[in-house]
Amino acid sequence: MSSNKDSIRLFKSLIADGCFYQNPSLEAVKYKDMPNKKWFMSPYHKDWYYHLPRKKISKPKSDILNATLDPCLKKLAICLNLSGYTTLPSCSGHYYSREKCNKIYNKILKDSEEIKSSGLNLIDVESGKTFYFQDSEWELPWNKKVFFDIASGTKSKPEGYIGFIVQKDSLDIINKFKKISEKMKGVNFNITKQSPSFKCELRVYTGNPITQCKTWNVIGDIISKHIKEKNIL
Repeated sequence: MSSNKDSIRLFKSLIADGCFYQNPSLEAVKYKDMPNKKWFMSPYHKDWYYHLPRKKISKPKSDILNATLDPCLKKLAICLNLSGYTTLPSCSGHYYSREKCNKIYNKILKDSEEIKSSGLNLIDVESGKTFYFQDSEWELPWNKKVFFDIASGTKSKPEGYIGFIVQKDSLDIINKFKKISEKMKGVNFNITKQSPSFKCELRVYTGNPITQCKTWNVIGDIISKHIKEKNIL
């Protein structure tokens, strides 16, 4: 069980982030809204995440990122984070079969049973702090059939996503991502000006889980090399 001190620390951090102190949600979130959520995972699996609203974007800890990121985009996300860029919540894009969706649903159902009885220690995926969540009236927001429609991707298109913040004195990284998106199939890169910084969003969809993961890994290799050469120079 989480201690009272853990709950108090998280309560204070939620207030600092502009969160409403309420029960976490399991509802699917659009990519553009992901940075506006504070994310938590079950101590038993990483198949589906809980979230609360927030206003302040915080820089995640690298060791926590390493433990919670999707393997396919891990190299890219950690490289960006260690190089000073604030990375936003990400997803590599999951190609879930009905069998896989059923397994995930059953895991979430087990979480639900524990939440309603003894309580569940949710883990903040950016800080590693635990949040003790207990609610005797907690219910899943969907049945198994509706969950499959959601988890299998929007119109069965499991697009991957990562966002990060770039300051105006580091625009070379933006140009590098632009070149990557122009040359690699299934890669899209968008930039939004948020003076004095830029919000960058990279999306990957190849239509195949193997090539999608490979594409993320290749981008990670290219960006790692680019940052290393820049630092050497």
